[in-house]
Amino acid sequence: CEPLPPIKKKKMNQQSFIIRCAPSGINRLDELLEKNQIVIGWSHTKDELFNQSLDRDEFKQRLKEIYHPNYENNPYSLGQATGYMWRFIREMRIGDLAIVPIPRAFYLGEITSDTIYLEDKVEVDTAIRRNVRWLNDGKPIQRDYCGAGLVSRLKYQGTCVSATDLIEDIKLALESSKKKRKPNFKNQL
Repeated sequence: CEPLPPIKKKKMNQQSFIIRCAPSGINRLDELLEKNQIVIGWSHTKDELFNQSLDRDEFKQRLKEIYHPNYENNPYSLGQATGYMWRFIREMRIGDLAIVPIPRAFYLGEITSDTIYLEDKVEVDTAIRRNVRWLNDGKPIQRDYCGAGLVSRLKYQGTCVSATDLIEDIKLALESSKKKRKPNFKNQL
C-alpha cells in the first residue's frame, strides 16, 4: 500500500482594497508612508472589534454602542461604518493589496500583518492599523497609468472598499508605471 500524497492547501486568492487614510478627516499619509502602515478611524472601539467570535450583527451593535450619538438616528451611516471596519479588520489578509488614493495618483502596498491596535494613537484616531510593504519603491502610481475602471473606483469616497474585481487592472497599472507606458484605448480592449 503506497502512502497518500500530501494534501495541498488551497491558495487563497489575493484581494485588493481601496483605503482612505484620513481618520476624522485628517490626512495621515506622510506618517503612514514612513511607518509602512495603513490606518482606519473608529479608534475608540479599542480592540473590541478584533474579537473573532462576534458575528456581523454583534460587530455592528458594538460599533453602535461605542459611537452611540453618531449612529442612533442614522442606520445608513452605521451600516457604512460597519462595512468599512469589517473589511479592514475581518476581510483583509496578509498578502492582499492596499490602494491609498491621493490626487491624480495612488500608493500601492502589500499587507504584511494582521490588524494591530496602538493605544497611544486613540486620541488622534489612528489606533487601528495594518503593516504594509509599499510597492513601486514607495512612489505613487499616476492615474494616467490606470484603466478607466480603476480610475473610476479611485474616485469613490468611501473609507475602505473592495477593489478585488480590479486586481488585474491594479497590477497592470503598477507594471505600466514601472515601464513608463501609459495604457491606450486599443490596449485596454
